[in-house]
Amino acid sequence: MGYCVTMDVSNLSIPKDKKEDALKAINALHDPELMQKQAGGGVWKAGGERTYHYSWVTNPEDGGFKDLVEAIKEWRYEAYEDEDGNVHIEYFTGEKLGNCNVLWKALAQYLTDGHIDCRGEDGALWRWEIKNGTFKELDGTVTYR
Repeated sequence: MGYCVTMDVSNLSIPKDKKEDALKAINALHDPELMQKQAGGGVWKAGGERTYHYSWVTNPEDGGFKDLVEAIKEWRYEAYEDEDGNVHIEYFTGEKLGNCNVLWKALAQYLTDGHIDCRGEDGALWRWEIKNGTFKELDGTVTYR
């Protein structure tokens, strides 16, 4: 089950001086009350306790993610830190659409301007654009000339 997608990531990075705040923003997404409202991955009831999760994302251990690159990878994006300490997001490693837009909305203010072009299994096209610290979802079309 799920909606298959391909994504092309272009020019998304987190400058060294914003890494700590970006990691805090990702960890804040895993607040149980917030997840109950917006996590689309479902509910797990183990031993009578409900836990929520984002689609295809494993919740961090208590205390949150410790490393920004690892946190981004858990959301199914390949990322690396360069020699200057900036974090670059390279490509989507998943196959199915999850709650990725939630991640990019939370990180927009820490990201350089860039975008992610998405194509759904039914041919739908859209772009997640990060510009001037804001997130916007745009519909797409293909035009041949």
